[in-house]
Amino acid sequence: MIRELAQRLPDSERDDPAVHELAPFGCGTTMHLVRLLASRLRGEDHTKDIDFSNAGIRARWQAGYGDARRVILQKPWQCDVDPLQGVMIYEASG
Repeated sequence: MIRELAQRLPDSERDDPAVHELAPFGCGTTMHLVRLLASRLRGEDHTKDIDFSNAGIRARWQAGYGDARRVILQKPWQCDVDPLQGVMIYEASG
């Protein structure tokens, strides 16, 4: 908000020392976060949280890699964003 307000001030107000001091507190970054939700794999049961076998780890890794590739292809962060939004969160599941 600070960034937006500072940009709307007339030039005469922007030169005020107090504005120069406060304006840098306005962050110009919008962060885009993608939350990957692990979907259930075929044959997976209640032991999935303690399955550290090579096959179990490989299956979960491949599923996560596939989910990440799909969301990268979808590019949900390439959308119109309100300039006042500092963080955009997208959820993706396989």
